Amino acid sequence: MIQVKLATVRDVQDLVAFGVKEKEENEVLPEIPVNFEDISYWFAECIMSGGNYVFIAKENEEICGFLVLTEMACPWNKNHTYLMDLMFLARKGGLKLIRTAKALANKKKMKSVVLSVSSKKERSNKLLNHISQNLGGIYEIEVAQDE
Repeated sequence: MIQVKLATVRDVQDLVAFGVKEKEENEVLPEIPVNFEDISYWFAECIMSGGNYVFIAKENEEICGFLVLTEMACPWNKNHTYLMDLMFLARKGGLKLIRTAKALANKKKMKSVVLSVSSKKERSNKLLNHISQNLGGIYEIEVAQDE
């Protein structure tokens, strides 16, 4: 059975190992190499910083997914707050992670959770289209570097 909990600093090494493995196996941004120090520091910073939440899904004591969220406020009305994902990666337990995010938003009296998809996996888009409304998209404009 999959369990979801808030991550602690002790979970950073396992988060990094899971994330790197999934990144490589699913070819997530293969052109960007992993810097273990950077990603370890990033996870630790997210866990220790207020307004950020790192949820991990575990099955048989092994991480099978994670969802990193941050609190956001609308620029034109700071009273309208919501949760936005910074990184969401799950082999299993994705729906449980989303339900946990919704429960947190509800507890904090927030109206929504905003999730993005940066992989080209149709499965992710199908899931999010089924459980949410599409507000737009994320577009990446590559910039050629001068040499």
